[in-house]
Amino acid sequence: MPAMIKLASMLALGSACASVWVVSASEFVQNGGFGEGVKWWSIPPSGLYKFENNGGYNGSQGLVFRNTDVKKTAPGYPGQALKLKPGQQYKFTGRVRAKKSSAEGAEFKVFMLIDVKGADGKWMCEYWSETVSDTSNDWIRVNGKTSPLPPEGVTFSVRPIAVGAGEAAFDELSVEQLETDPVQAIASSVYRDTAWTGKVRFDAHLAIDTGRTPISAFKASFSFPDDKGATVKVPAESFDELGAAITIDVAELPMGAYPISFELRDLTNALIGSKTLTFTRTAERPARKVWIDEHNRCVIAGKPFFPLGFYHSNITPEILDIYCKGPFNCVLPYMS
Repeated sequence: MPAMIKLASMLALGSACASVWVVSASEFVQNGGFGEGVKWWSIPPSGLYKFENNGGYNGSQGLVFRNTDVKKTAPGYPGQALKLKPGQQYKFTGRVRAKKSSAEGAEFKVFMLIDVKGADGKWMCEYWSETVSDTSNDWIRVNGKTSPLPPEGVTFSVRPIAVGAGEAAFDELSVEQLETDPVQAIASSVYRDTAWTGKVRFDAHLAIDTGRTPISAFKASFSFPDDKGATVKVPAESFDELGAAITIDVAELPMGAYPISFELRDLTNALIGSKTLTFTRTAERPARKVWIDEHNRCVIAGKPFFPLGFYHSNITPEILDIYCKGPFNCVLPYMS
């Protein structure tokens, strides 16, 4: 069933007006209960994932994972392609049951995720649900939520995943579109929103569903104070359903810290959404041991620093000792 999104009519609350965005609880996953077996799903050939009668919630058919070898990893994961929209947010949920292997050294993680690929088929990003390792033989529900999907996203998939040694079962997987704030955030192009010279770009990150309401029904503007304290309001230099931006020479902005605001309004001037950040103009660069310069380089103690290292799952003191003996200078763990 396709998502049903409505831009509700104006609501007058006293003298104030606002537009309300409503999203129905629409379903995007086909055969999320696995009652039709493999239909709609791609299953890796490892043999670790199987459809079983009585393997699902309340005795229904479900997707079951079994692996007893602590050294074996699954080459690939089940998945289903979804028709999702870039710029929109989604909630995903499912019932899972997990039992970790009792073998020495066993690790086990069970979760759901939505992954995103670009036009070239390459992986772009992914969003995880909560992760469980042992549910004491009980069925529990895990939930996840995406941020607004990236505009370059082309292929979206939902995946039930088990990693490590143990037994897991999945059932009642679903994905629903969330109500999305059309104005997601505002950001600046300078480190810590602080500048002393040059130009700074301010970007508003948007999520407007132009399939329902054309971009021509909105207007976008940025506001900032002048050196006398009056508010200057200027239209965005660029504006589409995913973002709006303006570039300002720092010399035109007053000294000190103050708000830079973005507003999205309809053609009646009713406020649809807004976001604000605190920007600071200083006379010279603040004295910092570490900062990001105008070329987006990491600078430490006045010298450019190039981070070179690995992503990792869990970091232990033993693993860190090995890293310290090599040529790498950073490590980013997926887990806390």
